[in-house]
Amino acid sequence: MSKSLLEILFENFLPNTFKILADEKKHWKKFNSKLKKKAAEAQVGSITEASLPILLNRAYLGDSTAKNFLKFIDTEVFHLSKLIPPSIEDQFKVIVRTLSKEFDIYTQSNPNPAYLNWLAEVLALKKFLESGRFQLLGLEKKLTNGKSVDFHLLSDQKSLLVEVMSIHIPKRKIQNPTTVKRHIKNKLDEKISVKFDGLKDLSSVYILPVLFFENEDHKTLVESLGIFEKYKELVIAPASLMKEPANGNYIFGSIESLKN
Repeated sequence: MSKSLLEILFENFLPNTFKILADEKKHWKKFNSKLKKKAAEAQVGSITEASLPILLNRAYLGDSTAKNFLKFIDTEVFHLSKLIPPSIEDQFKVIVRTLSKEFDIYTQSNPNPAYLNWLAEVLALKKFLESGRFQLLGLEKKLTNGKSVDFHLLSDQKSLLVEVMSIHIPKRKIQNPTTVKRHIKNKLDEKISVKFDGLKDLSSVYILPVLFFENEDHKTLVESLGIFEKYKELVIAPASLMKEPANGNYIFGSIESLKN
């Protein structure tokens, strides 16, 4: 059976990611069907970088920025795949599958790509595991209230339940640190209320916020980090994905460590 154009693009620009999903014919069939439906709904000029297919198309047309970002994503997925225990490989595939097929259509004034939420999980989990201080026990761990968190980790014999929370900060929200703090607070309060409602013991539960914003707004973000102090018992130091101005490389880490 011949490969679809989508599979060929994945194989060319996301080879390691494609290898993980190459044999899942049902996935590619559903993905192609979803993509055609979404593309038919879109109007010219209304789609931002809201999915891997759009980035793949730009890479195919020669866009170097798209090529570099796809290479970064593929490399991170590859390195993380080598850290996943065999017993959790099927669960890991779900993350990779969802990362690949997320396809959202947003106007230019409201970009909030869902695939970045799954990329945040990949980047965060890789950061935990490559440190050598955490053992992965499971993904999508169920809580006693029926909800689930992204990672179940073990560190120094302590069980940790970690929810990765992507916070997209649109340009219009970054007017000053006060505006940013309010935006972050609203998002955190909503997440805590929805995800942890009814839990009596929060001692092993943590949120890892991953902030997405434009590079030039970095200074304002750093000045806004004080808002997380209020949630210090529950929230791990916020992280972000940044692009180095000097060489265009992408780096992921705590905002504090990236501020210079």
